[in-house]
Amino acid sequence: MVRAQDLARFRELGVIASIEPSHCIDDMRWAEKRIGARVADAYRFASFLKSGVRLAFGTDWDVEPLDPRLGLYAAVSR
Repeated sequence: MVRAQDLARFRELGVIASIEPSHCIDDMRWAEKRIGARVADAYRFASFLKSGVRLAFGTDWDVEPLDPRLGLYAAVSR
């Protein structure tokens, strides 16, 4: 979870956001119930890109499926 006001800071510091997109497929089933409105700050793939933050995706194998296509699908469709 990254607040909108921190996106510019990520860019300025040259932070590479390392994300496992496939988690959002599972997490979104329960996230809002557990963390409320803060869920809007989760999985900000497009926000990172629009802010000029570099992204690195991973699969988080063996917690999540190894197939990278699932992560790409999750990142695109959220």
